[in-house]
Amino acid sequence: MKKVSFIITLFLLGHYLQAQDPSTSLTSKVNIKEVVHTAMEVQNTFRINSKKLEFSPTYYQNGIVYVTADLEGQKIDGNIGVPFFELFYAELDGTGMPSNPQSFSAKVNSSTHEGPVAFNFREDLLYFTSNSEMKNSKGKFTNKIYEATRGSNDWENKKALPFNSNEYYTMHPTLVANGMKLYFASNRPGGYGGTDIYYVEKIGEQWQEPVNMGPTVNTNKNEAFPFIHESGMLFFSSEGHAGLGGYDLYAVNTLEKEISELLHLGTPFNTEQADFGLILNPTGTQGYFTSARIGGIGQDDIYLFDAPNGLFAEATPTEAMAKITVIEELNGALIPNAGVYVFEKNKSGLYGKEDLYEVVLEAKSDNPDEMEVRFVMKDEVGQPHFYTDAQGLITTQLATNQDYLFLVTKEGYVHKELRYSTTGQTVPMLVQIPLESKQCITLSGIVRNAGTGVVIPNANILIESDCENISETMMTNANGLYEYCLPRGCEYGIRVEKEGFSSVLTNISTINLNQSAIYKDINLQAFETSLNISSDKLKEGATIVLENIYYDFNKSAIRAGAAEELDALVTLMEQYPSMEVELTAHTDARGDAKYNRALSRERAFAAKDYLEMKGISETRITARGMGEVAIRNHCGNGVKCSDEEHQYNRRTEVRVTKLLENVGIQYSGK
Repeated sequence: MKKVSFIITLFLLGHYLQAQDPSTSLTSKVNIKEVVHTAMEVQNTFRINSKKLEFSPTYYQNGIVYVTADLEGQKIDGNIGVPFFELFYAELDGTGMPSNPQSFSAKVNSSTHEGPVAFNFREDLLYFTSNSEMKNSKGKFTNKIYEATRGSNDWENKKALPFNSNEYYTMHPTLVANGMKLYFASNRPGGYGGTDIYYVEKIGEQWQEPVNMGPTVNTNKNEAFPFIHESGMLFFSSEGHAGLGGYDLYAVNTLEKEISELLHLGTPFNTEQADFGLILNPTGTQGYFTSARIGGIGQDDIYLFDAPNGLFAEATPTEAMAKITVIEELNGALIPNAGVYVFEKNKSGLYGKEDLYEVVLEAKSDNPDEMEVRFVMKDEVGQPHFYTDAQGLITTQLATNQDYLFLVTKEGYVHKELRYSTTGQTVPMLVQIPLESKQCITLSGIVRNAGTGVVIPNANILIESDCENISETMMTNANGLYEYCLPRGCEYGIRVEKEGFSSVLTNISTINLNQSAIYKDINLQAFETSLNISSDKLKEGATIVLENIYYDFNKSAIRAGAAEELDALVTLMEQYPSMEVELTAHTDARGDAKYNRALSRERAFAAKDYLEMKGISETRITARGMGEVAIRNHCGNGVKCSDEEHQYNRRTEVRVTKLLENVGIQYSGK
C-alpha cells in the first residue's frame, strides 16, 4: 500500500496540526446521511498525473488549474522531502479529460509552495494559497491566502488578505458566484481543533471578520479543501467525522438557515485512503476530485467523474450565473455604464411586481367596438438594478427555467427591451444586448505604424470642431484603439500624434450622416532611424542595440511585421558570411526578477529563431537573457515611471563576436 501524504491534505504544513484546545472537543452527535450514486463513472486523469503529487483542481477558462510536485529540477522542501508545489494549467478535451499541462503563471509560482486557488466569475481576480513571507514566533512559515489581479502580462498586484496571520494557517480559498463570500480552511484560535472551515463576507471592498462553520461541519480533528457550488452546496474533506478512513468527502447545504445535516459522499468518492479537493461543474453532472486510493499513478492523483443524472438532488442549482454584455448594435463596441433592469416573470404573466404597471382600457385593434384591459409598464420604474462596467458587462444570478425581461438604458442610445428564457440554457449563461445610438456617431479605429503595421499604444488624439466648440483629447489604449462619440451635424478635425512619428490630420463630417458609427484606422509614418554602433566600422566587439522588436501580450513570439531591425541584421549577416553574433535580451524592472529573467531568455531565443528562419545558420548565433539587471535609466524596482521610460529598458543587444571582413555599416529604417 502506498504511503498517504497527510501533508497534502493540509497543504504541506510541515508538521502535524494537533487540536488547539482539548476543551473544545465535539460531544454533540452530527446527523450524517450517506449519498447513494447511480450511473457514476470515475476515471484517472492519466495525462496530467505523475508518480508524485497532483491535487486540488479548479475550473479556469477551458481547463483546470491544479497543484503539482512533478517538477524536474525544482528545489526540495527539506521539511517534507518533496519539491515545492507549483500551479499548472491543463486544457480539457470534449469529454472533460485534461491534457498538455503547462505552468500557470510565472509570477504566482514562486520559490516556495503555491496551493489551491479560486477565481471570480470573470476570471480576472485570483485567490491562492501560498507560504507566508515571514516566519512566526515559533520559527515556522505558515500559509496565507493572497489576492492577485490579471494584468497585461501576467497576474499582478499580489496582496495578502487582511484576515491572514503569521501565527496560524489560512488556506484553500473558494468563492461564491457573486464574489461576496469566501470559504477557507484555518487553524486560527477559537476553532474546534486542527483546521476548521470558515467563511468571510465582503461588503463593498472590505472583508469582514471570519465566521466558523460550526459543529455540524467542524470537529476536533481536521477539515480542509472547501468548494462552494452554484447550488449552495459546500463540499469539503474531514478526518474527524465517521468515514471510511483518512480524509473523506462531505457536503452541506449552506442555503439552510441552520445546517443540521451532513452528507457523506460515499463510494466511489470515498475510500480508506485520503479523498479531498472535489469540484463540480455548474449543472452538477461532471467534476474532479483528488484521491490517494490504491491503483492510482502517484501518491495523490486527480480523478474525473461523470454523473449524467446529477451528483445528487441537492447539488442541482436553482440559480445560475449569467454574464450580460451591452454592445453597440452596429459595430459591437462595448458600452460601459449602461443601466440594466432585470425583471422576472411572475404567475400573472407580468414581469416584476404589479406596482410597476398601469392599467389601460382601450379598444381592440381588430374590433373597435370592444374594449380590453392591458397592463402597461410605467415610464418610471426606479433606479436600474445594475450598471455595466468598463467592459460593458454585468454578472448576476438568474433562476433556472424562468422567463426574464431586460430593460437597458443609456444616454445617447435608444431604450431597449429584451425577453429572455433560461430554460434549456447552458451555464454560465451569456446574454448580449445591442443598443442603437441616437444622438451621436461613434468614431473608432486603430492607430498603426505605417511601415510595419504594428499598433501604436498611447498615441495622442485631439478632436476639434468649431460647430460646438469641441476640443477633446484622448490616447490610444494598449491595442492602439481609440473611440469617441461625435455629435451629429458637425465638421471635425482629428489630429493623431506620437513621439518619433509624423502627425496626421484627418477631417471627418457627421453632417447628414445616417450611420451610427465610423471606423477609421490611422497610419503614422515613423521618422528615419539608424542602428548605432560604437564606431563607424563594424568589427568584433561592436554592439548594436535593437529597440524596436515588438512581442505579443505576455509572449516571447515576435509579432508579424515587427522585426524590421532583425531583418536589417539578416541582410548584414548575409553580406558578411564570417559574422557571428550574440543576442542579449533585456526587460524593464516591472514584475518579478525571476520571471523577467526567464522571459528575456525566451525572447532572445525567439530573435535567434527568427534569424534562423531567415536562413542564418544557428552556429553563427548565440542567445541569452539578462532580465532586469541592466536597466539603462532610473526606472528600477519600485520607481514610478511612464510606459515610454520603461520601454527604453526593453531592448535586444547584438554583440559581434566574430568578423573577418573589415566593413562599414549604414542602416536606415522607417
